[in-house]
Amino acid sequence: MLGRPVQAFDQLAALLARQVETQMQQTGHRPVAMRIEHAHFTPLRAAAPAQTQITLTRATVQAHMAARYGFTQDDMTPTSDDQPTSPTEQRIATALHDAVHHATQATLMPAATTQPLITASTWQWQAQIQVADSAWQPLNIALDTACCQALEQQVLQLRRTRPTPTPATPKPAAPLHIQLTARLLEKTVSTADVQTLRTGSVLPIALGATTVLLNGEALLAATVTEHQGKLHLTAFETLE
Repeated sequence: MLGRPVQAFDQLAALLARQVETQMQQTGHRPVAMRIEHAHFTPLRAAAPAQTQITLTRATVQAHMAARYGFTQDDMTPTSDDQPTSPTEQRIATALHDAVHHATQATLMPAATTQPLITASTWQWQAQIQVADSAWQPLNIALDTACCQALEQQVLQLRRTRPTPTPATPKPAAPLHIQLTARLLEKTVSTADVQTLRTGSVLPIALGATTVLLNGEALLAATVTEHQGKLHLTAFETLE
């Protein structure tokens, strides 16, 4: 899935799960409790089938039949997968397959266009299904070429229409009041300079760069300059 918009695939996988759940619950004269979890799309390591293939375990069909007719699976005669199915079981299996197929078409195909994506990959949808209180069973849908193309078109559309996060409104600048305390540690003055000093004379001092601390933490870098006999900070730089 490297380079794939995974979030959009997961969103569509969950949407298909809800559609499959709804369609399968409506196959009988009364709703059947079921859950579909862990739905996801994954690449199909083979060529896309000519038609979408749905793999539904027989245990799921029998659990659905038991729930529909109001008895538990313990009441049913144990059967192996290679035994012929009854007409009722075959009818329910066909109805469930049709329901999954309808849900797949309704979820994916509205995105199909007259210009298919030539580079579409092959995809399958995998999930776990539980009917009533039966054991969890796998449910797999191998998408045909048209559905694979429609899936990728839906993913691209979701990415294009994803809302752009609203940038946070910057807070208005507030003045920062600090008290600057400076102490002259050492200054060497030549004798000639001392002799030329008069009342009000200013000694030229260059302190260079310094660090402004706020509550003991480094806040800004600045340059100390002298102006009219006072020390000033200038050329501020924010410290990372």
